[in-house]
Amino acid sequence: MLNVVAWGGMLFLLLVNAAPAMCYPTCNDINSPRRIWIEIDSQILNALFCVTGFGLLPWRLRDLWLLYRGNWEKLSIIHAGWYLPGVTKRSLMYAVIFLFLGNSVWQIAVFHPFCVC
Repeated sequence: MLNVVAWGGMLFLLLVNAAPAMCYPTCNDINSPRRIWIEIDSQILNALFCVTGFGLLPWRLRDLWLLYRGNWEKLSIIHAGWYLPGVTKRSLMYAVIFLFLGNSVWQIAVFHPFCVC
């Protein structure tokens, strides 16, 4: 999360010309340091979003499979940090797993055409 904020902030500052010293010979010259860093920032942000979409999908599919099979004990062990057996309702487990999976599907559907993966 901090990486996205930092690289996004740098991209924003470059786009609003907050560093005029990087405009050599001009701001719109294809070989200016400003344009090079805009491209580098864009690629890094793209990679960070692709990692969360593709990288977390296997674990999210595993959770969906365990949920489908009704293996509540294993799910509660895997997610012991936020799921308390006997206290947390199963509807919360359904909601969290479907939201996680929906997040991965959304990121793949939206960012996949732009990924250089």
